[in-house]
Amino acid sequence: MKSFAGYIAVTFLALLLAAACGGEKELSPAEQAQLVTHLNTARAYFTAGMDNQALGEYEMALAIDPKSVDAIDGRGAVYLSLERFDEALVDFNKAIELDPEFDVAYLHRANLYIKQNRVEEGFADLTKAIELNPIDPFNHSYRGDYYLAARNYPAAVADYTKAIELAPESSQLYSVRATAYALMGQSAKSALDVTKAVSLGADRARLEASIDKIVQDFRQ
Repeated sequence: MKSFAGYIAVTFLALLLAAACGGEKELSPAEQAQLVTHLNTARAYFTAGMDNQALGEYEMALAIDPKSVDAIDGRGAVYLSLERFDEALVDFNKAIELDPEFDVAYLHRANLYIKQNRVEEGFADLTKAIELNPIDPFNHSYRGDYYLAARNYPAAVADYTKAIELAPESSQLYSVRATAYALMGQSAKSALDVTKAVSLGADRARLEASIDKIVQDFRQ
């Protein structure tokens, strides 16, 4: 399953405002409704792992509005999932060109860069996403994941901690910070986060087994 956490739902008002900018032809109410339907259906397909169906819905959305940033970025995310990296990069760059403050596109492009071992560019995009939307816990936790993979555990903890401040009821965030603490050898802090995650709905046995496996893998 894939997650589109951090997306802001498309509204008719947002579409009207976008259409009114730059002298672009305004979409009719029927076209607006069709665009929203295609975008929401595409996201549902993508979340379910049905990439080809999602791609088709994004193409139909772009046939209605070729400058829909949500559709361009969403299509790029599907291309990324399909490992069509060149096409994904074109879409992410286009989305950012059309809306330089669209933080989700920076997150997606960061993921692409890091898959291509362009780590510095990836981290720059992750940091840019945080600058654009510092109140989204996903942005902080996503960068924390990459700090963790890079074995920069203190930086990972710092990002996870900020994410927890923004979303204190997330068992997942306590779970990943517990993992980072375990990798740092701070077992007491890790245990506290495990207990907190369990109180928020995590399964203790599974979480502890997962942390143990990650620690073993990282130490090999």
